[in-house]
Amino acid sequence: MELSVCIGGGDDREMRPYRLDRTERVPRLLETLAVVRRLWTEDRVSVGGRFHRFEDVTAQPKPVQRRPPVYLASLPEPDAPLEVVDRMLRRALDHADGWHPTGLTAKRFATLRTRLEHLAAEAGRDLADFSVGCGSLVNIQPDGAHARAEAEDYVRRYWPDAYGPYRFERLVSGPPREVAAGLLGYWDAGCRNLSIRIGAVRYEGQLLRLVEEVMPLVWEGVRARGETAPPPRASVG
Repeated sequence: MELSVCIGGGDDREMRPYRLDRTERVPRLLETLAVVRRLWTEDRVSVGGRFHRFEDVTAQPKPVQRRPPVYLASLPEPDAPLEVVDRMLRRALDHADGWHPTGLTAKRFATLRTRLEHLAAEAGRDLADFSVGCGSLVNIQPDGAHARAEAEDYVRRYWPDAYGPYRFERLVSGPPREVAAGLLGYWDAGCRNLSIRIGAVRYEGQLLRLVEEVMPLVWEGVRARGETAPPPRASVG
């Protein structure tokens, strides 16, 4: 199991029913991570934190893995200042086992990945065991125009106020070969752990096209670049 988490978008419609404060998202996430990791590995856990308070709790069953990896799926707003970007990336370096953003173009991912490597080098951090991945939203159909329209409709429904004019830039849509080319753009940008989200209100046919038509073309493209393709694996959300 690989667990990918984020602070959430902070939409008041989601926060209000749980009486959550948007400004508490980061400390709440970090405390939760610490609590969950203890419950994965310890018996009779007691916590007296800011958001979690309990005594003598044991969570069963324990993970088969010694420590399931936790990735932060965090990304800055497109126009975020560098200090905000650095704070977000350092959070992943300091508290997670990897950084797996979603909603980025391949170009933007490459820029942020380079910044992550710079910050790691400054801190003397070895990234050999730190996973760096990215998520992409796809719609796969023979009619490219219809695929694009359906992907944009999905984004409007799911994130009605997100990113303004930037919200459609990261979409990968069209026939299988075009979608594979779009996904290979992330590979060329340094992504080796790709999370794929189907951008469609109706999923009929999408998942089969992804598994049977798109991914074989992706691995073919990887081999054509003179690299060894990993096992044909991608997480789908």
